[in-house]
Amino acid sequence: MFYLLLAIVCGASINLGFALAGKKGLDNLNTTLLNYIAACGISAAGFGIKMQAGQERAFTGTVTVPLALFAGVIYLVCLLLIQKSLAESGPSATTMFNRLSMVFPVLVSIFIFHEHAGIVRWAGIALAIASLIIFSWEGGIRLKGVLMRMWVAGGFAELSNSLFARLCPQEDKPFYMMLVFGTAGLITAGLLLRRKGPKISAKEALLGLGIGCVNLGSSSFTVSALQHLPNSIVYPTITVSIILLTTLVGMLFFGDKLEKKHKIAMGIAIAAVIILNL
Repeated sequence: MFYLLLAIVCGASINLGFALAGKKGLDNLNTTLLNYIAACGISAAGFGIKMQAGQERAFTGTVTVPLALFAGVIYLVCLLLIQKSLAESGPSATTMFNRLSMVFPVLVSIFIFHEHAGIVRWAGIALAIASLIIFSWEGGIRLKGVLMRMWVAGGFAELSNSLFARLCPQEDKPFYMMLVFGTAGLITAGLLLRRKGPKISAKEALLGLGIGCVNLGSSSFTVSALQHLPNSIVYPTITVSIILLTTLVGMLFFGDKLEKKHKIAMGIAIAAVIILNL
């Protein structure tokens, strides 16, 4: 239960950290770069320690490297869209759409890998899509809105993790994560150099490094929680708790105001997450 609590706090802290950066007027790209430097550095240190101890091989899967490169690009795209969404829609809406991207790997598992889907799982998918439609409805669905683009990008990010679990040896994971964060970091550095150069303030460095630590911690604590509790408890608990915690903090500290339709959509989203993990 302790690891579960840490995974929830770390997961919520990522979006809230970038929301704080926007509120304080910090440069998002600078914060993003430090986030990836921290995550990649910690991953590389852990990978190096295991290599020296003879516990890990470098990598053995032929799909590992290309998948990691793709994931690094899509992680960055998703994060940049999250930052834009935080500025336009606030932490609550951003977190809900981002977390509901879990629908993508579920659909791929059904249609590509022929995973069995009963009535309950299809009901969960239908509820997830319905919640997005209700939340976005303003006389029509804002399919071109940043929330929908972030949902699609987040879906591909979730899909890359699902494909790694299916197609790559699990001993490749430390190398895979190091390459993912390293790729995203290099692209971010390139964008900064092209724009104006990475003139990073102390506040941006401190916040970026902190976000990088909780970013990596979120994945690590989730894995630890799964070693002690069933998937059917871990995934819905983490997802629902992050949505609720982010919404509460967003309303208290970031001025989030939810209309009635938003509250209904959020309730449906929480129900969808629980059903999808039954």
